[in-house]
Parts: sequence; C-alpha cells; structure tokens
Amino acid sequence: MKKILALAGSNSSKSINYQLLNYTVSLIHNCEINVLDIRNWIIPIYSVDMDGDKFTPKEINSLMSLAGEFDGFIISTPEHNSGPTAFFKNITDWLSRRSDKVFMDKPVLLMSASPGRRGG
Repeated sequence: MKKILALAGSNSSKSINYQLLNYTVSLIHNCEINVLDIRNWIIPIYSVDMDGDKFTPKEINSLMSLAGEFDGFIISTPEHNSGPTAFFKNITDWLSRRSDKVFMDKPVLLMSASPGRRGG
C-alpha cells in the first residue's frame, strides 16, 4: 500500500486549503494517508546567517525525517500575490537548504484554493 503525506501550506485557523485537503483525502481509499497539521508551527525566517550556524528548526528536522517514510505528497496551499504563502515558502526554503531529496522521485499532487478573484 502506498503511503502519502498530506499538508496544507497555510497557518490560518480557518484555512479553506485544509478543507480542500481533507476533502481530497476523503476521496482516496487505496492509500495510507497521514495529514500533517502544520498551522501552529513557529519557524524563524530562513537566513544565510542561520544557515552558516547550521541551525535547523526542530519542525524542519521532523518533516525531513517524516517525509522519508512516504511514497508521495498531497499539498494544498493558498496563493498570495501570485505565489505560495510566506509561511509555506519559508518551510520550503528551510527544506531546500537542508536536503535536496525530500521530494526527489516522489509524486506530488499540488492544489490551491483561494476566495480572491485572481487566486487559486
């Protein structure tokens, strides 16, 4: 059985992307799916200075370890100003500086929902 890690790139308590993620997960029956709620993560903004100190937030270390256990990912993130949320971008910045293998050779279903006229 395939194992999938699902997460939403929003830190909003009322995130419609978490709603979309949970709805999508409810439609998939032939995989083991773990929904990771990252809304309460407080991660410092990535900086070159922290990179030089080799500091890594514990949440990023946990996500890198956890990601290795899964065969694929489902990610739902809002669109803010034609890009991902600053919250999710910061997480991907940290991940990309700590490992280039988190998503390597693994399928990703990337979704977006936004109530704005130009979003989603």
